[in-house]
Amino acid sequence: MGGFIQLDFSSITQMNTILDYIEWRGDLSFASNQLNEVDSLIFCQLSYIDFSSIISESFDKAITLKEAALIFENSADFEQRKKASETMGVDNFPFLKKASESTRFGNVNISGFCASTDIIIEKQFAAITFGYEKNKAFVAFRGTDRTLIGWKENFNMAFMSPVPAQKEAVSYVEKCANKDKKRKLIIGGHSKGGNLAIYSAVFCNPKYQKQISTVYNFDGPGFEQNMLNSAEFNRMMPKLTTYLPESSVVGILFNHREKCIEIKSSKTIGILQHDPFTWFVKAQSFIKAERLTNDSKFIDLTIKDWLEKVNKNQREIFIDTLFDVLSATEAKTISDLSENWLKKSSAIIKALTRIDPETRNSVLKIFKMLLMSAKQNMTLFNDFSDFFNKTNTDR
Repeated sequence: MGGFIQLDFSSITQMNTILDYIEWRGDLSFASNQLNEVDSLIFCQLSYIDFSSIISESFDKAITLKEAALIFENSADFEQRKKASETMGVDNFPFLKKASESTRFGNVNISGFCASTDIIIEKQFAAITFGYEKNKAFVAFRGTDRTLIGWKENFNMAFMSPVPAQKEAVSYVEKCANKDKKRKLIIGGHSKGGNLAIYSAVFCNPKYQKQISTVYNFDGPGFEQNMLNSAEFNRMMPKLTTYLPESSVVGILFNHREKCIEIKSSKTIGILQHDPFTWFVKAQSFIKAERLTNDSKFIDLTIKDWLEKVNKNQREIFIDTLFDVLSATEAKTISDLSENWLKKSSAIIKALTRIDPETRNSVLKIFKMLLMSAKQNMTLFNDFSDFFNKTNTDR
């Protein structure tokens, strides 16, 4: 720690990602180089790994990431775990292996792994704690997994607050903070995990908020305006930061008041930019974008305009009906929907015919409102083809 560490970043270009970052800084401990925004995203991405029965739910029983990765790799159900750990169809195991073999991340102590899905209350939740230095820990909340229930809970945010995962996130942070009152916490998450990170920090007991130094939301949706105007949110707002890829689709949903930073991605299609492995990194930070692109603004304004026209009861009817139809396929995950598509399509058609006339009319009316909102916001594009032209000057 006594010497000055000089790093040569002259060869780094904007095509580098978090995988390259691990190679650059993997030999540096957190004691010699403090945790930064890129490290935080890496911890959040590690929360997607299926550590069930590998990492204890207790905050007292910790093992290193290196140890956890070896157990993961040698587990009898390795292929199943690897599949369950995918995000947006991307295999996370090479990322886990690279991080675990580095000095920077491999020696981090992991504890408090909790993952649960409840079909009855429509909840999907997972969290993990990384002790990266003495008296310093990073609490990472997992985003939406592959389950339909996970996606249903996301949509429920349009008419329900709090959703079950938000309540559990508050409880998790309080337990973690209470376990070691001297420990400073950084909280973060990607996608829904980012939403949970902010919610848990804002609504946990004020006596624990003193332990929270920073909260990171990586392309996670925002909140209803009344929550953002609350005294609880105002109290924590200086500690909150949201990162949005320049063509964000997920992160721009609902509303934000906290500091928002736009960043560059290697992908040009909006939803593909939700993948953290596409975000450009340089040295200890992300490469910043000037602003959100027009297609991101189009989605943002369209959804906000639609939500203003549709009350919460209508939103609930629309979302429940949509997922009731999808559930008729007996699919448990998003990937299940694409398997045996002919049979799934038949089940969907039958489910649609069983919807009572009143509900069907309500759903069609709400859907037409969405189309009208989209049409009104097409003025963002000088030409309709701009919406599909992913090489426009905004990128």
